[in-house]
Amino acid sequence: MISILSYYDHQLFQWIQLNLHGSFLDTIIILSRDKFFWIPMYLALISWMYNFHKRHFWLIVGCTILLIALTDQLNSNFLKKKYKRTRPCRELYFSNQFQASINCSGGYSFPSSHAANHAAIGIFYTLILSSSVSRWRYLLLLWAPFIGFAQVFVGVHFPIDILCGLLVGSFTGLLVFLIFRSISNKIWKQ
Repeated sequence: MISILSYYDHQLFQWIQLNLHGSFLDTIIILSRDKFFWIPMYLALISWMYNFHKRHFWLIVGCTILLIALTDQLNSNFLKKKYKRTRPCRELYFSNQFQASINCSGGYSFPSSHAANHAAIGIFYTLILSSSVSRWRYLLLLWAPFIGFAQVFVGVHFPIDILCGLLVGSFTGLLVFLIFRSISNKIWKQ
């Protein structure tokens, strides 16, 4: 079963590398991976939280820090070290066939920390924003898979790394939201 899953994972990675590069996606995805690209969105989220959730603002900030710490530690210090999956840009077969669009970092690829962190933030903030933003908050749920796809596109992760990262991040985001809700109910119901 694992070998079949690995086969399809490699096939999908290869299809993305062969069929999607050289299109308009190259510029968009490379640009969107820049750490400064998302600063306006982060500032908008912080501003929105401060303006519409003043009472909970510092709790939201604290929960966001907890969220990133949990997700990052779970991925980097537990799961990646347990599974030790080589990045596609470091695998001999793929590194000879494809050139990664960005610097191929060291470390392991399973699960994707980028996908996990963004999914955790997306889930947490989608749930927080349910009381103040009706439809627009769902864009955060599309943002995490887009970031994950970008990781495959640039050649540093396999699709399964992204899928599992999204699942880990979603679980962590939901868990931290439940912690947030529990704390806020105790503090503000008194």
